Formats: sequence, structure tokens, C-alpha cells
Amino acid sequence: MIEGAIVLEAEDIRVGLIPYGASIVSVEVPDRDGRRANVVVSLESTDAYRDRHRNEYLGAMVGRYANRIAGAGFDLDGVSYTLDANNGANTLHGGGDNWSRRDWVVQSQDTSRVVFQIESPDGDGGFPGDVIVFVEYSVTRSGLAIQANAATSGPTILSLTNHTYWNLAGDDGHTVIDDHVVTVDAHQYLVIDDEKIPTGERAPAVDLLGDGVLAGRQLDHCMTMPWDPWDAGWEPRLATRVATLVDRRSGRRMWMRSNQPGLQVYTSDTLGIGCRRGVALEAQQLPDAPHHPNFPSTEVRPGDGLLGTVRWSTAYHFDTV
Repeated sequence: MIEGAIVLEAEDIRVGLIPYGASIVSVEVPDRDGRRANVVVSLESTDAYRDRHRNEYLGAMVGRYANRIAGAGFDLDGVSYTLDANNGANTLHGGGDNWSRRDWVVQSQDTSRVVFQIESPDGDGGFPGDVIVFVEYSVTRSGLAIQANAATSGPTILSLTNHTYWNLAGDDGHTVIDDHVVTVDAHQYLVIDDEKIPTGERAPAVDLLGDGVLAGRQLDHCMTMPWDPWDAGWEPRLATRVATLVDRRSGRRMWMRSNQPGLQVYTSDTLGIGCRRGVALEAQQLPDAPHHPNFPSTEVRPGDGLLGTVRWSTAYHFDTV
């Protein structure tokens, strides 16, 4: 646990967080023999998290828009908006100064719960509308839940995610994720081009995931969830399960739930502090949705994001096999 972290504890879980990026810096859970270890990729201090060359969104909440927006721009209500291009010609995670690079305000906390707040002014990163977001982390027994509420002063687009890299073997700085098995409750994934922008096509998820063993498998793709987000009647809900991650050596298993239509699975093959050191499971809206009218809309308008209405929700439960 890094010095100064906010610590949340329950029966079989201990979580550390810092205001910078509203970031998860440790999650300690037992293996099949009862030995606890930190299962998220971490750095040694808050100062290290502020080093952009070392911190590639580790454990952070990102926004205003998770994943990529092609051409670093979009149109909304007949107005064109130009965004910060920080991924070639495209925008990644809201631009170079996105929310993962900022200090969030601690609104409230106790031993099992903390709420972070951030305010993003109109024009921030090129996005319209004043936006305020509250993110709550809470622990119960062997689980961690994250919920985000958002409100906006004007029409905008919004897609949040948490960018934790998981290594259920225990993050010791050099153990890779090749002994992990991932199961995603998705039938399809979004086909992408060379810049990792969705083409609009979908393909069977099994083509990418196979038997789920991560050894030899490079993933940076968005899976679509078991309900059909193309269904006009789709409503966000906290699904019973969207993914399961198992480390075969330690026996640790993580069940993941989410109310988002997409799950980006990234095996960190270009992670600067350690290639394949963790796997990111990023629950989010679909990437580049503003350029795909058939994708679920990411538009948010005043009154849509009423405080107290959960717009983004993810939960993790840990056990062993």
C-alpha cells in the first residue's frame, strides 16, 4: 500500500485509492491458500503516478470519453467540435489532459466507502458543456463496486471507464498474465482498423478469445455485451456478469458485472512499465460512437444525468477455484 492512500477494508478485501485520477492503487485479496497479494498493476508512490511516462492510466477513472474518437472531433446538434488529438490523429480517453491526469476532490469517506468528485468546464479538451461527476468506490466482504453519477449543463457526449490492469497472480513487477484465463459473456466484438478505430462491423468474439487462455493472445478490442446494445429497447442495467478472470496458478478468480454496452479487453502488450504485466477490462460505451449512428448513443443532455442516477456502474467479486 503506498503512503497516504485512502484504505477501504472488508472481510476478504483491502483496497487503496488516491485522489490523483481517482485511482485504484492496490486491491489485496487471498489466493486458494489464504495468502493475500495486490492484484492490480501499481506504482510505488503518488509522485510516481504523476509521472506520465510511467503511469498509463493505471487504475484511473478516465473521461470525458473512454477509448477512441476518430479524427479528434465530432458533430452534435449541427455543431462541430474539435478535440485534443493525443493518439495520432485521434482522441484517446478524452485527450492528453483527461481526468486520469487530475486531482479529484474527496467529497466523503469512511472505512468501506469513498466518493470522489471532479468538475469539467465547458470546452475542456474540446468537449461542450459543464460536467460534474461523482465516483463512489465501496467494498463489502470480498467485493469492490464502483458507481459514477454525472450531470451536464448542456448537450455533450460522455463515456467513462475505470482503467485498472489486473494480475491475479499478484503484481510483483515481472509476472505476466499468460496463466490467466478470461471469459467474456459477449457474442461479438467490434472489428477495428489499423488505428484501432471501429469499422462498424462486428465479428464472433470466439474468433479473438478462443479458449480464453491469454498466453500468446494479444487483445485490444471492444466486446459487446450479452444484451444487444443495438436493440432500440436496450436500457443500461447492472448485468449478472460480463466477464470472469482466473489465474490458474494462484486460484484467484474475479467475477465482473457492468451496466455498459462495451468491454474493452487490453492485454497491455505495449505497457511501458511492463509488457503483459496486467489485463485491463474496461467497461464503457462503444468507442467512436459519435461517428456510428447505429451504435448506442453517448449523448448526455441536461436532465439526463441527474445526480443520484447511476449512469456507469461496475462491480468485482473475488473468490478462488
